[in-house]
Amino acid sequence: EIYELTYDQETVTLNRLHLQKLSFLFNKNNPDLAQSEDVFHSAVWCLLHRYNSFFGFNQFEGQGLQAALPTKAFKILQQEFDISFESFASPLNCYFPQFCSAFPDTDSPFGSRGSFFKVEPKSGSFEANPPFTEEIMDCMVDHLEHVLSSSSDPLSFAIFVPEWIDPPTPSLVRMRDNCQFKTHDFVIPENQHKYISGGQHKD
Repeated sequence: EIYELTYDQETVTLNRLHLQKLSFLFNKNNPDLAQSEDVFHSAVWCLLHRYNSFFGFNQFEGQGLQAALPTKAFKILQQEFDISFESFASPLNCYFPQFCSAFPDTDSPFGSRGSFFKVEPKSGSFEANPPFTEEIMDCMVDHLEHVLSSSSDPLSFAIFVPEWIDPPTPSLVRMRDNCQFKTHDFVIPENQHKYISGGQHKD
């Protein structure tokens, strides 16, 4: 079941499951506005229009930048490592209600804590699945090394990145071979793992 929201002749769409998810996140983060459907619908329209504008309005355009781990993977991370925060997510693809995202202005009504690069946790366990662009992954490695070196408390990150080795990606090589904070790494063969589509809210 697909829902449409229209403002000034601009229509955005999402499925029932994600509308319910956004409603839960909105009510959780805005208890004083929980009964205001107009405010909620306006926030949803702005959110969807922002991501459509950024990634493209065509059906499959830009979906790779919002690909997420499967639910089973998140459950394992939560059970085994007590992870409950995503460093790179959005209200549309987050699993946990706590996350960082690219657009605080449209995402914060749904629980975003803003840009990961402006957050400096001192303790806890976090998941990091950045957009697969060299510039962002390079910035991620710099920021991870900064926050880890600044903390004296237990702090860890479970990081998911592509195995780009031909040609090698400098940030990934640095993280794999030269990061003093790395404790373990492994490669999952391409036919033994999957991501959830970044357009899951449209399906």
